[in-house]
Amino acid sequence: MKYLLIFIFIAQFVFDIHVLEASTLLDTIPPPPENTTSISGPTQSCIGETSVYTSDIPLSCNPNWYLDGVLQSTTLGVLEITWAEGGSYDIILEFECDTVTYSAGNILTIVVGNPAQPAPIQGADNICVGLTSNYTTEIGVGELCQWVVDGIIQISDSTTMSYYWSEVGLHIIEVRAINECGIGEASYLNVIISELPEVDLGDDITIYQGNTAILDAGNPGCTYLWSTGDTTQTIVVMQSGNYEVTVSNVCGDVFDEVVVEVIVGIEELSKENIRIKIDGNYIGFKIAGATIKHLQVFDLSGRMTAEYGEETQYYFPEKGIYLVRITLTNNRVFDCKVIK
Repeated sequence: MKYLLIFIFIAQFVFDIHVLEASTLLDTIPPPPENTTSISGPTQSCIGETSVYTSDIPLSCNPNWYLDGVLQSTTLGVLEITWAEGGSYDIILEFECDTVTYSAGNILTIVVGNPAQPAPIQGADNICVGLTSNYTTEIGVGELCQWVVDGIIQISDSTTMSYYWSEVGLHIIEVRAINECGIGEASYLNVIISELPEVDLGDDITIYQGNTAILDAGNPGCTYLWSTGDTTQTIVVMQSGNYEVTVSNVCGDVFDEVVVEVIVGIEELSKENIRIKIDGNYIGFKIAGATIKHLQVFDLSGRMTAEYGEETQYYFPEKGIYLVRITLTNNRVFDCKVIK
């Protein structure tokens, strides 16, 4: 019985020693941290912005933050990063608890900047009024477009925009790319909207031999084809004939013609042969020993501005220099210059 009691005492003592050693070991080696495997912070950011990442730190543990494998200087449960360049960045957090390291997880963050300038705008840059044209561009993945016509933002946010042109003139289209970080620089396209030309060469022209007349088809920016073979907006003529011109643009072709008559064999009246009397807006002509049958008035370019029959006074409302052609009853023809 005595020996039995001694054995039980020894066994109890050995058991207590092992319990004490186990308890001491547990006190010196910390258990793995619980509920610390999450990191809070953004998964997307912009160049120039500062992102903040946080995590709870277990007792008796130190955090180690890594950015793409590079250990960061902070020893807190907060990591702040100001992004200088775009790209994909892996943020990892580990805890050192005495001599044991535990992973707290990671966050992958995508960093982008303002979008780049869109590709050049493709589409008609010279079109007729009343038509619709489509315009396209190219932008980065995940970006949207902002289309602007003459300073007015359009509805479309895709890479294609349709526009109905209702006004003649020069118009400006611009497009910018947009993402979550902002709006980029614009690409531009100038568009000229035209209408069907209107050409009027005016009344038939009479010029004196040796003089010239200028025919102007108007409509700057169009293309021209004269019956003379000329392709300019204006031509200078000095011979009698029928002159035709076709004016063209994106809207179509128009045509007009004018007759130019060159007068030859005209006698010039001397001051001794004619008397001129100005009375307000009327001018009277009197030729010694002759009667006027027909009178025509021309401007200095040779364009006829008035024509009269047998009258005693003729209407000249505007001040200026006039070339007057006088036909007498004996069919003799004279000319003179009148300054009013």
